[in-house]
Amino acid sequence: MALWQRGAPARRAPVALLPLLLLLGAALPVALEAKVTYTHVYRDDRSLIQIAPNFAFADSGRLDIVITDISLWQRHEQDRDVVYDNLGVFLAPVEEAGADEGLSAQLATGNCLLSDREAKLFTFAKPQYALYFANCDGAAVSFRAVVSMYNLRPDGSRDYLAVGETELGAVYWTMFGLFLALTAAWTAVLVLRRECAHRIHLLMGALVLFKTLTLMAQALMTLHVERTGLADGWNYAYYVFTTARGLLFFSVVVLIGAGWSYMKPFMDDRTRTTLLVVVPLQVLANIALVYLDEESPAMRDWIAWRDVFHLVDIACCAAILFPILWQMKHLREAATVDGKAARSLAKLRLFRTFYVTVVAYIYFTRIVVYLLKNFVEYRYSWTTEAVNEVAALAFYTWVGASFRPAKENRYLQLSQEDIELATAY
Repeated sequence: MALWQRGAPARRAPVALLPLLLLLGAALPVALEAKVTYTHVYRDDRSLIQIAPNFAFADSGRLDIVITDISLWQRHEQDRDVVYDNLGVFLAPVEEAGADEGLSAQLATGNCLLSDREAKLFTFAKPQYALYFANCDGAAVSFRAVVSMYNLRPDGSRDYLAVGETELGAVYWTMFGLFLALTAAWTAVLVLRRECAHRIHLLMGALVLFKTLTLMAQALMTLHVERTGLADGWNYAYYVFTTARGLLFFSVVVLIGAGWSYMKPFMDDRTRTTLLVVVPLQVLANIALVYLDEESPAMRDWIAWRDVFHLVDIACCAAILFPILWQMKHLREAATVDGKAARSLAKLRLFRTFYVTVVAYIYFTRIVVYLLKNFVEYRYSWTTEAVNEVAALAFYTWVGASFRPAKENRYLQLSQEDIELATAY
């Protein structure tokens, strides 16, 4: 079906944008994605496009938006020109049920949100908002937009962190200090007990190190976003560190859960297959999430794809539990062998504890924290990140204490009997 392009070089700001342009720089009464957002929409005929993440304004909140390179595509059989007043940008409050559904339903009735010169879209009672582009005519539209949402400090300087995010810097720096101390403590244990240390302990040390580096990158990224609205390259450092951390996390859990704590060459095929499937899938999911984070919500199905990759992450977390279950099954079978029952039952209890702890950690950080982010009040949104990091610190500390290199550690005692059991398995 042929299309023809209709440019708008002289209509840099259509009439429908004028009410918004009058508000630019004006005070707003109070969020999470607080940075300068670059959006590129290309031949998109959706009636409603969110072009910037949600933001919680303070009383001194400001919004700056620059829209350029506007072009329209119209079908040949359409017998009327596009009405530019039916194209525009507006703010809408983020309701608990979600703003998109209600606005889309209103557009579906044929009522253009931009048709009236004056329309009560919202009051300032709810200070968390989303920025939308409305296209009532349904013509394919292309444009570029630069959106800056920020709050002004008393001295007039800009703070690009939304209400509820200003505490994140303190959270990340505090957790960075605690994990740095944990890294130093683990390094000291490896040095002092090097005769008992094995390569699994080196992997555990690398995991804690990359977790620490991830928190450092998050803290510095938050600092730069607060001042300039941009991460200034620290987001790429964060992506590298968090991908390495995720890779090491799943590897360590699988290896410990499979009973392969000494990096000996008797890892069973099922555990090896789990690693070969879960680890690359987890890395791929992280890369995809990085791509989604770098894109603006204006991308088609942005929210749907984000949720899909969160589900992939949860699936990976579920898959790493199978080696632990296989090991527990193996120990139950070994407990029926004469002369090995007591030792196998003792190890079975230990692996059950490890299994329950891993399940609790995954459930809490992947599901409970996700639900908290959706239900906690916006001004306390930083608490969900704090809770998530405290849970990670508790889990890392428990695993380190349980699997530390020590001759008397029941988890890591490996005898000829264990080698025979593993070989038979």
